[in-house]
Amino acid sequence: MAEEGEANLDALFAHIDDELDVTALSEDAAERDGPQARVTAPSVAVAGGAGRTIRNILAAEFGVEPEQVIDFLRSGDPVDRLNTAVEAIESAEEVTKSEYYGQIVFVRPAYRYRLTELAMELV
Repeated sequence: MAEEGEANLDALFAHIDDELDVTALSEDAAERDGPQARVTAPSVAVAGGAGRTIRNILAAEFGVEPEQVIDFLRSGDPVDRLNTAVEAIESAEEVTKSEYYGQIVFVRPAYRYRLTELAMELV
């Protein structure tokens, strides 16, 4: 299971590195495009750690600096760190979890029964 946890963490790291978060501006905001001001959908792209990013959310969750998030996630049990990180991401309204990683949940195996030697003799 540690291998699956590490694979999911790698996908999370790729999502952190590729993150480009769109944050809404106020209702009266407008963006400029070229020499003429034209009103477009009020949004601004936030990248490189500005605003509420996955890196910032995880830094707050784990109590580390944003630059230390990946090193922190690599330390300790990968499945436990991954599950905690995914819970924090899913509970945050500002970001969206990628489909390439997720929580790892252990399912109990089904009970298996077998007949004892005495039961086999009676059959």
